[in-house]
Amino acid sequence: MMKKSICLAILTAALLALSACGESSAADSSAAETTAVSGTDTTAASETAAETEAEAVTEAAATVAETAAVTEAAAAQTTAAPAADTGWKDAYKEVIAQFKSETDAADAKWDLQDLDQDGTPELLLSEGGYHAGSVRYYYYENGKAAEMQDADGEPLRYGCYGEVLICPEEHLLGSQDMHMGYTFASMSKYENHALTSLFNLDENSGAVGEETVTYNVNHTAVTKEEYDAKLSEFNAKNWKNAGAKYSLDDLSALS
Repeated sequence: MMKKSICLAILTAALLALSACGESSAADSSAAETTAVSGTDTTAASETAAETEAEAVTEAAATVAETAAVTEAAAAQTTAAPAADTGWKDAYKEVIAQFKSETDAADAKWDLQDLDQDGTPELLLSEGGYHAGSVRYYYYENGKAAEMQDADGEPLRYGCYGEVLICPEEHLLGSQDMHMGYTFASMSKYENHALTSLFNLDENSGAVGEETVTYNVNHTAVTKEEYDAKLSEFNAKNWKNAGAKYSLDDLSALS
């Protein structure tokens, strides 16, 4: 009888233990499901928040970009350079017309060159293609054309055969000529609507009847080596011919 009671007690305890384990597993399973659901909800909430923040950042960036564009456009309008003064065209037309009425050279011409690279060209008038034919110079200032003057206050004439050598990037004018065995060259600087001589060269090695060959720099005798060095300096410049580009009847460049 006692053995049966003991066996029954053991069986009852086992059943109770199994029941407790089942309830614990159910509780754990329920908690796990709750945690999983909670985790899913948290992840979804985090993703939604991230998307909202990204949209806000994108909108803010777009607003900043739009504001910057408007500001830049306004600044550009504020700092835009005023329209260039083209009054020199009409002023130079009047000069050419006057020059045409005064000259009797059939090959007299004219040219436009920005000698000082200030954005407004100078007017060059070629007196003709003969040896003594020089070039005269006009610039535009205070709404009218003005003629360049030499050191004596007379209209400047510089060049020969109706042309002049120019090197605008260095604001230089030059002239070179060979006549009856004599060679001449000169280089000048164009600044503030005036011409300043840098040097003059001459030599007579080709002149007939000259017993002594002379080389001069600024009208002072020098050795051939000194003369050649100065001539090399002259020849090294990026010269181009100017002064005789358009006929006096062709004003197309001033339209």
